[in-house]
Amino acid sequence: MDDNKKHMLLMSAKAPGIKGKFQSWSDSNDIESCGIAPDGAPGRDWWNPISDDGTAFSLGVKLEMDIVTNAKCGELRWSSAYYL
Repeated sequence: MDDNKKHMLLMSAKAPGIKGKFQSWSDSNDIESCGIAPDGAPGRDWWNPISDDGTAFSLGVKLEMDIVTNAKCGELRWSSAYYL
């Protein structure tokens, strides 16, 4: 697991108050996954806004981020008045 990705995941969980333990694993094809396991949740329920769009959007809402889209270009930009 890339230390930078792990750090980003831990800090992003801290912002909305997600408590749990960082976990990572590799499947039989050496595809690596990771997440925050709240209260011993099974792997499919782990919190990870890096790989889950719904979790990423919920994090943006919690942090009161503005999401600006440009339908012509398919461009998505995030901005926020809050700096972590």
